Amino acid sequence: MPKRISYIGSGKEFVHYTNDELENLRSIDMIDFLGRKEGFSFKQTSSYFKCVEHDSLVIYPNRRTWAWNSHDVKGKNVLDWLQRVDGLSFQEACMMLSPLETETVTRFKKTTSALTTSKEPSQKQLYIPEKTNGNYKNVYMYLTLTRCIDADIVSTLFHDKLIYQDTHNNACFVGYDENNNIRCVTQRGTNTYADKAYKGNTTGSMIEYSFNVPCNKSDPKAEINRVYLFEAPIDLLSHATIAKIVGSQKGDTDNCWKRQNRLALLGVSDVALQSYLTRNPNISEIVCCLDSDAAGREGAKNIMQKYGDRYKVSIHTPKNSKDYNEVLCKYIQQQKTVTQSDNIDNDVTYNRTSARR
Repeated sequence: MPKRISYIGSGKEFVHYTNDELENLRSIDMIDFLGRKEGFSFKQTSSYFKCVEHDSLVIYPNRRTWAWNSHDVKGKNVLDWLQRVDGLSFQEACMMLSPLETETVTRFKKTTSALTTSKEPSQKQLYIPEKTNGNYKNVYMYLTLTRCIDADIVSTLFHDKLIYQDTHNNACFVGYDENNNIRCVTQRGTNTYADKAYKGNTTGSMIEYSFNVPCNKSDPKAEINRVYLFEAPIDLLSHATIAKIVGSQKGDTDNCWKRQNRLALLGVSDVALQSYLTRNPNISEIVCCLDSDAAGREGAKNIMQKYGDRYKVSIHTPKNSKDYNEVLCKYIQQQKTVTQSDNIDNDVTYNRTSARR
């Protein structure tokens, strides 16, 4: 049975797994795993299993080895997927697949031997894609036309250096640390004619500092103690646009979208959330706005279970849509075809099921 190991004075904890336990994790069926986690389905060909939703993602006959060719990433098992696609550490990946069944704590004093220090993993150097010289037409058009994001919001975030266009015309969403240094860059392809647009974090990105947009604390109506969580930057921007639309319908100001703190988790892991809460001790409420698919619902559930005793946690699920961008795009399309509009706020189901005790 796995045991939690704590090094006194190090501030770090890890779980020790036996070789048999690790082999059990590595032998998990990838097709079953991705079906439950991501909602992916596969069809068998003569050589491999091909993902229906992402045709460049294939699982090999042993049902463990996989390759996602459009993302140029591959692996031998589920643990590789969680580390290379979801950005989890090895320990986080193991604990996600095999939660602890014991609270037994085995403590050791921290040593400073050369052997111990040599095993510490080193952070890869962050790759920051080169910016275009004053041009962001491709990203601007992609976000405003294809994704229906409000143009003023896009322009504001370009001005604030939270978004930029790289030399390959990708949208780059930037995360900064406490000293305003770039620590995370998430890219999204803008070529709408491509079969599958590229998306992912650049090498060396620290998910702890993922893309986030803080509220305007000088606004007396700012929700300074609340943070809204999203899986991807585009869903974050969609929520901001929806807030502006709802505010306009109520006669509010154009800047009403700046009253919320918003954080992109870059998946459903809480790695970014943990770091964000440490840096923002004023936060007392968490609102999960993750996707409505199985992975999103499970991620929101995990966050509620993990943080519900310390924070007021609620879940806002997109209604009849996969995510907030789909909610927004459906609404914008509706406005083009009908004269009488529904309130876009009705397209979200609010399930407040946990409160800080």
